[in-house]
Formats: sequence, C-alpha cells, structure tokens
Amino acid sequence: MPIPLDPAFYIHGFALGFGLNRDFVMPNITEIPDFPLIKIVRQGGLKQGDNIQKIFHDLNRYLPASENSYVIIAGIKFDSYKMIFTTGILAIAFGNKTSINLLGLSTMKQEGVYNFEFAFSMRADLEEGTFLAQGQLTDNTYVLLPQLKLTGGFALGMWLKGDMAGDFVFTLGGYHPNFKVPIHYPNNVPRLGYSFKLGSVQFYGKAYFALTPSCIMAGLAGGLNLVLDAGVVYAEIGVLFSADFIISWKPFYYKAEVFVQIYAKIVVDVWLFSINQSFNLTCQITIRRT
Repeated sequence: MPIPLDPAFYIHGFALGFGLNRDFVMPNITEIPDFPLIKIVRQGGLKQGDNIQKIFHDLNRYLPASENSYVIIAGIKFDSYKMIFTTGILAIAFGNKTSINLLGLSTMKQEGVYNFEFAFSMRADLEEGTFLAQGQLTDNTYVLLPQLKLTGGFALGMWLKGDMAGDFVFTLGGYHPNFKVPIHYPNNVPRLGYSFKLGSVQFYGKAYFALTPSCIMAGLAGGLNLVLDAGVVYAEIGVLFSADFIISWKPFYYKAEVFVQIYAKIVVDVWLFSINQSFNLTCQITIRRT
C-alpha cells in the first residue's frame, strides 16, 4: 500500500515477520542482493512460481534454529524523487543475546546512461560490544557502458568490550598491500575505482584509505593496456602506476612506495621472416623507516 509522505521518501510498502527459537545471521555484504527477504520485499511479496521450499531452505542459513532466541523482522521499500529506490530490512534478535541488524539495497539507474546498485549492512551486538557497518557497489554498477564498471566499498568497525576494547577501523577501498589485517577486521573491501575493457582496450584506476588506532594508510593505482592483433602483426603497449603510503605509530615507522612501468611488444611473423621485440622500463622508489 503506497504511502506518499514526501517526494524524498515515498513509501511503497512494508513487510513484517518474526521467528521463534530462531537467531539472525547477517549475510555477507556480497550476498545482500540475493538475500531472500530482500528479494521478497523488492518484488512486493511472493509471486506466482516462487519456490517456497527453496526460500525457506535459503532462510535457514540466515535464521538458524536456536533455542530461546527470537527475532522480529521489518521491511520497507521506498524511493526518493523516483530516482533512488531502496529496499531495507531491520532485524532485532533477542533472547540468548541481543543484536540490531540493518541491511538493504539501493539502486539508481537511467537506461543507457548509468546504473548504480549499492548494498549496505549494519550490525550492533550489545553483548559482545561490537558495531560493524559496511557498504559496497555491486557488479551491476556502471556508467555510460556496461563495460565501464565502478567498484568500491567502505567499512566501519568498533569494538567496545573484551580483549579488543578500544579497537576500531575505518576504510574506504581496503588496506595497504603489506598491512596484516586483524582477523576481526572486515576484509576483502574492494578498491574505489573504475575499470573498462572493450576489445583491445583496457584501463583502470583504483584508490584506498584506512585508519586504525595504530596506523594510517592510503594509495592509488592505474593502468592502460592496448593490444593490436592482426594475425601476422601483434603489438601491445601499456602503462602501470601505483603509489602506496603507510604511517604507523605503534611502533613508529613509515613506508612510501611509487612504482611506474612502461612496456611494449611487437611481433611480426610473415612466412620465413619474423620479428619479436619487447621494451620494458620500470621505475620504483621506496622511502621507509623501520
């Protein structure tokens, strides 16, 4: 039932559910687009042809049986100015332990121009004293052409109790390549950037930033690769660039690396005559204190 509160918050409908002797497990950020409850709310309920057995089979993974545990789930679907469409799920689990979970998917698209799809999640575990929020562009995100992909994600984590009390992390695009990511930190956060591959042309750009109680880090990278394959003539040229910086104060050290590479290759093969030449110029600068 639509509720037109405001053009910035036009509600298309609500959903409500509950579980007895069930806990709630937050799906991985990459699993949110296929999360069963997200799908049900996005399509406005169950549709003819939906496999109920499969839906409940999939839900058992995220709502596992747990004696004396309960969960209340609410869903909402709304849009902002008919441009951004969002599906959100709020799950509150209580009984053996209490947690507040929020997850959803937002989309913004215009045919032939762009398509943005952003998954987000937030979990607060009151017993463990942990808070974790994540967001990530899905593989369906592009601008102008489906081949021009946009990537990126963020994560914010805070630990308030136990052995990890006082620890936190904030990252846009992941971590320094040499940073040993603690096991409790969110990992596999994709770089902020773009990539394009169409035929013989390929280029990309990436960037990241992260802050922890012990260090700060940032970096960027880019590349261009062109290939010409005409049978008897094969030519390739490319440029690679990367820069990574990290400063740690527990213990104190810093490291900065800049890497540039230019390469080219040509192969000519005509009957008994052949040429195979390659060129590679690499420059690497490292500044460190350990």
